Amino acid sequence: MTTISISGQADAPIEVVWSLVADARNYSSWALPRSTTLEREGALTPDGVGAIRRFGAWPVFSREEVVVFEPPQQLSYVLLSGLPVRNYRADVELREVVASPGGVSTAVSWTSSYEVPRRWLRRPMQLFLNLILKDFVRRLAKEAAKRAA
Repeated sequence: MTTISISGQADAPIEVVWSLVADARNYSSWALPRSTTLEREGALTPDGVGAIRRFGAWPVFSREEVVVFEPPQQLSYVLLSGLPVRNYRADVELREVVASPGGVSTAVSWTSSYEVPRRWLRRPMQLFLNLILKDFVRRLAKEAAKRAA
């Protein structure tokens, strides 16, 4: 099992950061995937537990199912298809922290665990996913700060 953990900080309240993380249909407005849709809505809320999210650009799409939805602290999902990995799970955790006097920021932790069945793909997948997750966290922090301003 390989684990990648990326941390960052957004100069914005936790509710602003959560609104970005939780809304799959709008990832394309701030993140790299050009197509972001809900294939199936969750049981209690559209982006909640049971939701199936579809991200990507032709010809490569990933499908994820939300397995934990605890506003505004945690969103977890498992990969259903789209990458040559098994048992992929990501946990996005947010924690509000006091930044400067009178200000708040949100600590972001995005951790993914997975297995790569083909030995020769292990290092390329690790590099790829590390790059993608760093980009997600960087763009999330930037967009949250912009919206909080």
